[in-house]
Amino acid sequence: MVNGARTLAWTAMTAVAMVMAVSPAHAEPQRRVVVRVRYADTPTPMQLAVLDVAKQEAAAIYANAGISLEWAEDAAPTGDAGAIYLTAQVVSDHRTARFMRDNPGLSKAVLGVAPLDTGRVYLFWDRIIRYANTKNLLTERVLGTVLAHEIGHHLLPAHGHSSTGLMRSSVNYAFSQPPTFTHAQIEEVRTFLSAAPQGS
Repeated sequence: MVNGARTLAWTAMTAVAMVMAVSPAHAEPQRRVVVRVRYADTPTPMQLAVLDVAKQEAAAIYANAGISLEWAEDAAPTGDAGAIYLTAQVVSDHRTARFMRDNPGLSKAVLGVAPLDTGRVYLFWDRIIRYANTKNLLTERVLGTVLAHEIGHHLLPAHGHSSTGLMRSSVNYAFSQPPTFTHAQIEEVRTFLSAAPQGS
């Protein structure tokens, strides 16, 4: 499913965009978001490969905002200030169906969710694959953007969706440049991370 040449080209473009987009205003030490990825079912090699690229996509979006998005096998808090620790759970169709039954208010088309005050992000793997295939998009691009968007909900807990950028309710995955936080959101996220209790 992963097209190696397209993946490499897209990743390279993302890296270039990241370098060009980081502004001098964000030259100060970066705030940290540390995410541990967990699978409800044993991942396949394809899933692992796609997710590796998706993590780079998501990290590039956050780097543009002066925020370090990091990945860890064990994201146990270390007590450092300016850091928040989250878990991203990858779930397949049958577990997604159970999740949807337990949360009937969710849209049937949603690709991921971030229940507030849980420290968790849920990625609906099979839905993401089907959406990417239907729209002729790279799965890792869609997955990386969904991951970045849902993490954003934990960093902007006082607000839901915005009218532009990464936090739109309907993200445009067919973009030429990675979606970004608005300037106001960047400042809000950085303030949120600065105020986060140590080791939260």
